[in-house]
Formats: sequence, C-alpha cells, structure tokens
Amino acid sequence: MMERNLDRCPEGVSQQIVLFDLKGFSLMNNNMSMLRELIAINQAHYPERLSLALVINAPPVFTWVWQTLKGWIDVNTAKKVHVMSVGYERFLIEHIDALVLEEKYGGARTREYPIPPEIEEPPRHLATDGAANKEGAGWLSMQPSPSSWQGRAGGGKGVP
Repeated sequence: MMERNLDRCPEGVSQQIVLFDLKGFSLMNNNMSMLRELIAINQAHYPERLSLALVINAPPVFTWVWQTLKGWIDVNTAKKVHVMSVGYERFLIEHIDALVLEEKYGGARTREYPIPPEIEEPPRHLATDGAANKEGAGWLSMQPSPSSWQGRAGGGKGVP
C-alpha cells in the first residue's frame, strides 16, 4: 500500500499524512501483534515517510494502547503522532488540503477512500503545485478503522 500511495504523489513529495479514525475502537477489536508488525515494517522499510499521523475519535481506553505503541515506535516518529478524541476538525483542515479530506472530516471530498485504495490520479492542483499541506505531503492516505484491521488480518486477506 505504501508503494501505491507514493506512486500517486506528485513529483518531489516523499512523505504522507495518515489518518486513523478510531470510531468503534475497543480492546476487543484490537490486534496488538499485527500493529507491532506494521510498525516494524514501516520503520524498517519506510523510515521518515511519515509526515504526520492523526488519530481521531480516540476513546479513553486508547490511552493505554498508545502508551504501549509508543514503546515500539522511534522517538522522532512518535512526536509526529497526534491523538485527539474531539475537536480535531480544525486541526485536520490546517494540515490536509480540503479537496482530499472527506466531508465527514470537514473536507470537500464527497467520495470515501476505498480500502485498499484504487489507483486514481491526485486532484489536478496537487499534481501541479505539490503543496497539499503544510508538511509537504501531497496525498492523503486513509487507513481502515480498527474494526476492519482484525478482520483483514484474521481473514487471510492480507494487511491493507
């Protein structure tokens, strides 16, 4: 999935913003071993590709999960992660171009991002100016909700 996202980025863009919506998250649908593996793969093969990670709709129980996850993540990478329960809409718009941010998050995109992503061209303005957000990441990577992580990992379909 990372290669697909990087292929869709305008020339010169090498980092991504990742948005994790934890609506419906609970300890019952949390697969820590899969998360640990995903973290290890991304740190080993895609160092410094993360511009910003936004974790929204985080329930109180996620505080415990995040404390564990931080121990597995490089210190500089962990500083790029912002966990928010409410009031995240303005923060999202400050960092993500409204044309690539879905309406349900305060953006202008009317279609949901498919999981796994379809190959599609970035919006025309991203392809020309490459400045979709303040961090320089020109394309948004939408990740599945935690409830679908476990289903995909357990169902043998692979991790998105």
